[in-house]
Amino acid sequence: MRRSAEPNPLGLPPRSHDAGEGAWRDRLYRLSRDFADVRRNIKRRLGILAPLRIAMYGGYGTASEIVLRGRVLEAREGVEPSLEDGPLLNFKRAFWQFESDEVANVELAIELVGLSEPALHVITDDFGYFLLRHRLEQPAPSGWLGTRARVTSAPYPVAELPSAEGRVFIPSAAARFGVISDIDDTILQSYVQNRLRLVYLTLAGNPLTRSSFEGTTELYRGLREGGCGAPFFYVSKSMWNLFPLLEGFIAHQRLPRGPLLLRQVGLFVPRPSVPHKAFAIRELLETYPDLPFLLIGDSGEHDLNLYLEAARQFPGRVPAILIRNVSPLQARESLQRMAEQDVPPGCRVLVFEETQQAIDLCAELGFWRPAPPKTLPPPRDV
Repeated sequence: MRRSAEPNPLGLPPRSHDAGEGAWRDRLYRLSRDFADVRRNIKRRLGILAPLRIAMYGGYGTASEIVLRGRVLEAREGVEPSLEDGPLLNFKRAFWQFESDEVANVELAIELVGLSEPALHVITDDFGYFLLRHRLEQPAPSGWLGTRARVTSAPYPVAELPSAEGRVFIPSAAARFGVISDIDDTILQSYVQNRLRLVYLTLAGNPLTRSSFEGTTELYRGLREGGCGAPFFYVSKSMWNLFPLLEGFIAHQRLPRGPLLLRQVGLFVPRPSVPHKAFAIRELLETYPDLPFLLIGDSGEHDLNLYLEAARQFPGRVPAILIRNVSPLQARESLQRMAEQDVPPGCRVLVFEETQQAIDLCAELGFWRPAPPKTLPPPRDV
């Protein structure tokens, strides 16, 4: 039997904090876990403990190695979103996404569909997450590799051991480049700089009612076409609880499907020594050493600084950085100056107001060409 030897179930960088901060966080963390255990025992005795549910977050890999993430939670009743849903129904759906009850110490067996690999085994951490890193015994074909996960052992008696299906993306060897894209205020209008509006839209909207930026689908589909099936990876500071909303939004907007790399957020989780987005970008660049990457973000979350640093750390690997400008007028001049200074050789930087500007630059550089109609699956195929 194989178990993931990964000590950090989400593959995050080591945490850093001073002794004082670590001590009080540890105490609060233990109290929160003790409270969760007491609460779950009470619910079990009252017969109101919800069944287990596996949330498959998918993953990515190469022909020889894969990474798969997921989480085990108490199941919630869900209703498929529709365009007619009002704010109240959307709020209820969002509340249950945020108010998730994770289950630790759940053992799962994972099968790789179509490959003659033995069942792989993982155990959820204190926050219900699991991570499988596995070196394949036989080469995997490019495309979406199916996975099946089933609970084999739970920390308390349950009526049924659930199962779930997921997928791991393996880029084609024919791809000319890859794309790493932010989500909030890059493809999804989130208003990150306006916290009240951000919270309202997150709670009152759903994947079908949230808005994209005009021309984004044309830009991304053209990049995929120009890159001969360029793989897309969506790296965001959004929490994993929002995975269903973000995945549904990408599908509804007919954007290229790709793995989502989101963030673990918790009251007592220490800050990582390396920011989440920087760590995820570095991991992708190291996983695909022969693939150049276009980096697309926005001006609201310091993406330009982050992307320029990645271009410096990986010379020649980042031919273009595209930054959607969502900053106030007074911040635009300093942003433009930053885009013109200390840019690594071979890297073009564009700060754009309209998506057509990004399309024009990518076409000029040979990265974009018009995509034929209906090259993506229908919106509900998520």
